[in-house]
Amino acid sequence: MLCDYQDVLQIEAGPQPFADINNTYALIERSANQWPQAPALSFFLRVEDHARPVRWTYAQLLADITRAANLFERLGVRRGDVVALILPNLPQTHIAMWGAQTAGIAFAVNVLLDGTQMAELLATAKVRWIVTVGPEPDAQIWQRVEGAIARLPGLQGVLAVDPMRHLPGHGQSAPLPAEVAGVPVLDFFAELALEPGERLRFAPPGLNDVAAYYCTGGTTGLPKIARHSQRNEVIFCGQLDTVIGAPVLRPGRTVLTALPLFHVNALIGCGLAVFAQGGHVLLAPPAGFRTPGFMPRFWEIVETHQVSSYSAVPTVYAGLLQVPCAGHDTSSLTVAICGAAPMPRDLLRKFEQQTGQRILEGYGLTEGTCASSVNPARGESRIGSVGLRLPWQDMRVMILDERGAWLRDAQVDEVGAICISGPNVFIGYLDSAHDQGAWFDTAALDGVSEQRWFNTGDLGRCDAEGYFWLTGRKKELIIRGGTTLSPNTSRRCWPRTPMWRCVQRWAGPTRTPGKYRWPMCRCAPGVPSAAPSCWTTRRGISASAQRCPRRSSWPTRYPSPEWARFSSPRWSWLKSRQSYARKPPCWPSSCKR
Repeated sequence: MLCDYQDVLQIEAGPQPFADINNTYALIERSANQWPQAPALSFFLRVEDHARPVRWTYAQLLADITRAANLFERLGVRRGDVVALILPNLPQTHIAMWGAQTAGIAFAVNVLLDGTQMAELLATAKVRWIVTVGPEPDAQIWQRVEGAIARLPGLQGVLAVDPMRHLPGHGQSAPLPAEVAGVPVLDFFAELALEPGERLRFAPPGLNDVAAYYCTGGTTGLPKIARHSQRNEVIFCGQLDTVIGAPVLRPGRTVLTALPLFHVNALIGCGLAVFAQGGHVLLAPPAGFRTPGFMPRFWEIVETHQVSSYSAVPTVYAGLLQVPCAGHDTSSLTVAICGAAPMPRDLLRKFEQQTGQRILEGYGLTEGTCASSVNPARGESRIGSVGLRLPWQDMRVMILDERGAWLRDAQVDEVGAICISGPNVFIGYLDSAHDQGAWFDTAALDGVSEQRWFNTGDLGRCDAEGYFWLTGRKKELIIRGGTTLSPNTSRRCWPRTPMWRCVQRWAGPTRTPGKYRWPMCRCAPGVPSAAPSCWTTRRGISASAQRCPRRSSWPTRYPSPEWARFSSPRWSWLKSRQSYARKPPCWPSSCKR
């Protein structure tokens, strides 16, 4: 357990956890041998059924993962073959993920991608098999997959999962089609039942084998595909345990997972890392936090299942503020994790004051397996900071030249590029062209060997006590009037105006060289729309007129519920169409809800 930076150094002086574990299958097998009857995974398909979840013990979970691995091997999947998982949050997502990693390479795909994007990614990865949900009850996912299949000549088949089997008294959905676009469709449950769950029929992978593909980036185009090795994921589970282990990752602890399982945060940070220590994963319905009725009953679910921890993004925490926790016993909660985006200070303080819970802010990216830094669970948690680096992973702020080459390490509190190096740092992108400019070498601390570094693309600083602070992303820097501004420079000021809320922001071009700030705003409940007066107030509290937006957008439609996230690709399209317009842009026809 970390308290300060000296603890990081002390932990690194000892042996690494899981030094004898060679793959993620062995990691889960270890827990199954130690705690065979302990609860490993629970799931409820509907919010109203949360008190009666479907449950797997560690012995049962390992048996199903073994069956899945043997199934993929029987279907012809070998070490370098790719199995795509296009699944919402289901127990079978975990079972298929760790089974596919054991037989070949698992590829977690965002279910919200349209058919064209999905087809491009699947073709790039040379997918051999797809695991997805059947036509019922989610026809939209099936239609996207169906549209992509026709463009995948190397695809051998589809395994369909029926979520309705988890519904008490429902049975199963309508029969599956025999094939789609000439590709056979098999029932995942039926095929799984044919396989032995006692042992693998083949040799398991090694530390250097590729375990999984994950999509990363893709804000303005097709996502990049990052490759994780077995070593990356095994090592990371040990790193995370040294940071937040006892309060979260232990037998008897329950971690609620409601973020999407196609993302490393939910899949590894709130999944594999929990399984590695014998903890219990409580999996929310397929849509996670977006499930109708889930947020209003969140504290009830926490109380019923004695949840120890959960991970969420700032928009979720903002939504939970609208759900009073009074009257519910939340004493089981130890810490809550915030990642994916910086949490506004006012929101963090208000949430902690209103709920009495402690939020640990962290920083991570797919290329670092999941997390690279986190505030200490038992030490000082500095609001606005993303905490201390993980043990056995180097993380520094560096000054790079315009080509991305190392010039020097940054001084204390000097802003520069955040770079990471260590066993949890991924092995590279599937397309080697994406690796260009992302990696560089420096002399290691011994002055003799070289150390390989990955440039995260994020800007930040490190204080004298080793805490990291994000300031923005290099590609989002705003040049205005000869001044370089980060998109986050006025983030802390905006929430201070109670009349309105800034929901989204970006940098827009001007007719003269440079950029201006362009936030999309909405009025607070009960406040009439009055953009000019709001900006008058804004200028009154601004430390610099350079940081004040020159224009704003006030759309009439917003995502529902209020805390839902916006689609960055859609906003990129919108701002490109409206960059020089003098009137506020209209709301795009489709947005992520």
